[in-house]
Amino acid sequence: METTHATRGDRGLAIHIGQLASRVASMIQKLATYGRKGLPATLMALLLISFVSTARAQNADLSVNKKGPPSVPAGDDITYTITVANATGPQQSVGPNTLMDVLPPGTTFVSATPDTGWACSAPPPGGGGAIVCTDPDPISQGQSFNFTFVIHLSPTIMPGATITNVATVSHAGTDPDSSNNSSSVTTTVIPASFDTCLKDNTTGNLLQWNSANGQYLFTRCSDGFILAGTGVAKLVNGIKTLTDFRADRRISAGFNTGQLTGSATVYLMVAQGVWQSFQMIDTNPAAVCACN
Repeated sequence: METTHATRGDRGLAIHIGQLASRVASMIQKLATYGRKGLPATLMALLLISFVSTARAQNADLSVNKKGPPSVPAGDDITYTITVANATGPQQSVGPNTLMDVLPPGTTFVSATPDTGWACSAPPPGGGGAIVCTDPDPISQGQSFNFTFVIHLSPTIMPGATITNVATVSHAGTDPDSSNNSSSVTTTVIPASFDTCLKDNTTGNLLQWNSANGQYLFTRCSDGFILAGTGVAKLVNGIKTLTDFRADRRISAGFNTGQLTGSATVYLMVAQGVWQSFQMIDTNPAAVCACN
């Protein structure tokens, strides 16, 4: 995804040029004085190099602050808010300024919304990699920018796992305090939220799903095997349905909310070209949705 940036900082650029001009004039005067005193040419060159280095290396203490939820159900999105600032200066930053966010394992990209003046590159939706946002203009003291990043949490991640996401900011100049250049959020994965459950009367196998977003969890109670994913869920005239057809699975399920009964057929590919089928019929709505 690409966004365009709006140029700001004509005033900042003028101030920056004025500061450089003042330093140049001061340095020229000093060099002339030293020259009259017979200062060696090598020392004059060193002073000039020192000036150039100082002019290039602006001191700007950029910081980043990232916020996100402490817990998220498996299969849901995680939304982060990020603030980049040059709160204390003492000078403006040197562009380009860069904000980087590497997606953690088990997550994929959804969206990135930058603030004015920034442009972001990111993986395609559903892909992994890194979000990189840049701003070519200086960030003046007191300026701050806000971002919103959204990533998707795989439904196969087991509850109790943690997802740590780190954002890092930098600029082309020097930064007197690197301790605030990174900010992280750790989110705990919790069980997905399901409003429908089929429990097979014979085997005890379970198929749970969310009738709003299609997240599901199939549990083969005989050995604890779990299959999670996101299918297509519909609710029509009191009938909840779930379908998901992939290369390794075929799931079709229905639940009658009026009669509190339902059935499902689950086909799983256990080896190349070898399928295992599960027929589920639930006629006992009072049964607890858990393996015996």
